[in-house]
Amino acid sequence: MKILVLTHNYPSVSKPAEGVFLHRIYKEIKNKVEIQVILLKPSFGMPKIRSLYSYDGISVYELNYFRPRGRIFNSLDGIFAISTWSILCKLINKHDVIHGHWQVETGPLCMLLSKFKGLPFIISVRGGNIFSKGKITLYSIFSKLIFNNADLVHSHGKNNIKFLNKQYNVPKSKLIFIPNIIFSERNIKKSFAKKVSHKKNTSILFVGIDNKRKGLLDAVLAFNKMDKKTNLHFNIITNDCTKHYLKCIKGIISNNKQITVHSPVKPNHMDSFFRNAKVFLFPSYNEGVPNAVIEAMMMGCNIICYDIPGIRGIIRHRINGRLVKVGDINGLVKELEWYLTDNNSQEVYQYQEYNKKFIERYYNTNKIKISYLKMYSNLYANS
Repeated sequence: MKILVLTHNYPSVSKPAEGVFLHRIYKEIKNKVEIQVILLKPSFGMPKIRSLYSYDGISVYELNYFRPRGRIFNSLDGIFAISTWSILCKLINKHDVIHGHWQVETGPLCMLLSKFKGLPFIISVRGGNIFSKGKITLYSIFSKLIFNNADLVHSHGKNNIKFLNKQYNVPKSKLIFIPNIIFSERNIKKSFAKKVSHKKNTSILFVGIDNKRKGLLDAVLAFNKMDKKTNLHFNIITNDCTKHYLKCIKGIISNNKQITVHSPVKPNHMDSFFRNAKVFLFPSYNEGVPNAVIEAMMMGCNIICYDIPGIRGIIRHRINGRLVKVGDINGLVKELEWYLTDNNSQEVYQYQEYNKKFIERYYNTNKIKISYLKMYSNLYANS
């Protein structure tokens, strides 16, 4: 079986962290099915194949599509990507299934290729934007069109599945939940074997892009309002330095020796940051199922997030973490200081036991691998 994958995010030697979760899945199943990745990237120029490379034995075509300059055009990426049509038609060769990741970016191409070549297609939903867009927006209209034409709609979060059914009226028969692969089974067992609930350090960690939506500014403001301890440190891991960072955050942290920004960090170096952090602070405003939070759960971090739809599916307040009202900086400070006290070890231990069972239930690598192969084979057999 040959799978054509269309995505805007996939790793390369120069950018190993980009699309790493997607790559982990395909790396696991590459010996059972043939994977061909088309990495779509915008460019102010004629569409062309920019490069062809192999990453862990998976061939990747980096394909540039025409898009005018300016952020106003970002939301129309899926439409502009159709400019690669003639090139894509030449690249399709005896493929059996098309799988697009991120519906409004790759969805229009998947839909047209599916109809033109008579191939079934799956669309995967990242999740964050579906919770924040109204029903009458370009995003929602395009999304619904793609969902209606897709043979399957996949998401890595159960909360996303419920929302797709309720908000977008995607029938349950078309919806499929398969989580992402987070780490290897060896790392999962190693993490929990460390008994990380007994961490003595006071390191706080944030992982994510630094735009306003991810809440990095809120995290920094909360840290600066805390009653500081001499050994308290805040590690920020971000692979992008946006205008928001340069304008709103850099000046606040530039002279603070208790804050360190790490950018970029290779995927195989990430686990040490999670393992050494006592608190994972992630006050994002808009999420589907954030992989960074799943990683933090697995690595035994104590978790603080804003109370938003995509987070509620994995973090329950005072069950396995702490949730704070969106925008409540003082609430973040309160929860940070609670985690750093010495009289809550039993409750924190219960949080981490809950997370251990959650990870073992949903994030077994072999089960995820089997689910992906079954999804493809069933769709191919019924096409």
